[in-house]
Amino acid sequence: MNAVTKHWPTIRHQRCWLHKTANVLNKIPKTVQQRIKNASRYLDGGDTTKGT
Repeated sequence: MNAVTKHWPTIRHQRCWLHKTANVLNKIPKTVQQRIKNASRYLDGGDTTKGT
């Protein structure tokens, strides 16, 4: 990460899906966490090459 920041100091870095999902889950009610977690797994596994 230091090399990226050194060469591109204004660029925003993207968190990995694991940490991003954990942060989101920590902010929502526990009653819907499992449903959101399952949905995020579906999104994470999607094909990103279609339409390009």
